[in-house]
This record gives sequence, structure tokens and C-alpha cells, in this order.
Amino acid sequence: MRQGKNWVGFLLMSIVIPVGLFTGLKFAGVGQPLKAETITLSPVEWLFDRVHVTDFNHIDKVLNTTYTDSVCQLRFSVFLGTYFNTDRLPCMLELAPHFSASSLSNAFTVVSVVFSFGEDVHPSLIDLWTGAVITYDNLSLVGFSSGQLAYVQFAGNSSSNNVDCDFPASWILSYATNVTYSRELTCSVTYFNGSEYKNVKQPFNLSLLGS
Repeated sequence: MRQGKNWVGFLLMSIVIPVGLFTGLKFAGVGQPLKAETITLSPVEWLFDRVHVTDFNHIDKVLNTTYTDSVCQLRFSVFLGTYFNTDRLPCMLELAPHFSASSLSNAFTVVSVVFSFGEDVHPSLIDLWTGAVITYDNLSLVGFSSGQLAYVQFAGNSSSNNVDCDFPASWILSYATNVTYSRELTCSVTYFNGSEYKNVKQPFNLSLLGS
């Protein structure tokens, strides 16, 4: 529960702090509030049958999706690495979320990027390894947390018009292959297009199927 409260707090900070900063920088002296729009893209679904994997399986699959408007192109992806089911290691899936944005207009600026892992029906953990392996260009790392409700959060600045970020993670399972695990991994990106803020959310629904 503590991790959930921390994640909510960081998520609120990712909206309040950057919006206040960018409003002050770009609209000093203008008192009119900016319009905001939230766009939720269609979920990307992925199912993996893990029942018959007795050692490890190199999945090596990439889930890709792109959003484009008049000021930017946003690219979301999740690399699915190796699924382990051995006596030497706990059952787990290696994965790596990734986001990048390219400017199509001088008005475009990224305000924040948040990756969040939704809670699993069955107990499982997301291990983000260490902060040293989180990579990012033209962004600042605000915070991250492993656990049942894991997240990674970045903040932009006035020069964040072309950005790139990714990190490795392990989805660690608590039960044998007779249990199905499902999580929603969402990448939420807030950006300024020159006249208003927009928030684009891309959910990935990941399911590890049991018998």
C-alpha cells in the first residue's frame, strides 16, 4: 500500500510541477488557463503460454505502436526477452519498455513521461534492477520504484523536443505455471504543442497464461 501511495504522489507531481514550470516559462503574464486533452490509445495485447516451458524461452519479441499528430511522433514499445522457469531462478519474464518522441514542430516540448505497472490479480513483483540501467536523453529522471505497483517517471524541460528513454525490468511470479498473470503496463506522455497540453496514454496488456 505504501508503494501505491508513493506512485500516486509521483504521478500527481509529474502533472503539477512540469505544468506549472512550463506555464511560467512560456506564458509569463498570461492568466488564461490552458486547455488539456487526454488521448488513450488502443491497448496492445500480448499472450504467452508458459505451461510447457520447463527451462527458459527466448521470446525476443517487440510490441510497437506509434502516435502522430501535427507537432510530434510518439513511439511506444516493449521488448519481451527471456521467460525463465527453472530450479535455479524464480519464474520470471525479462522485459524492457521504451519510449521516444520526435518533434515535427518547433512548438513541441515533452513535459513528462511516466511508465506504470498496474497491479496483478495474483501476487507478483516488478523488479527494475537498479537506477544505473535506466537510460534517457533530453529528460530528467524523477523517480522509480520496484514492487507490485512499479513505476518510472521522467520530467522534461524547455529543450525536450526529441527524447528517448528505456529501462530493463523483471516480472517475477509467485506461483507455478497453473496460475495466469496479467498486468497493464501504461506509458503516459504529457507534452505541449504550442497552445495547449496533451496527454497520450498507451496501455500494453501483458498476460502469462497458466493451465
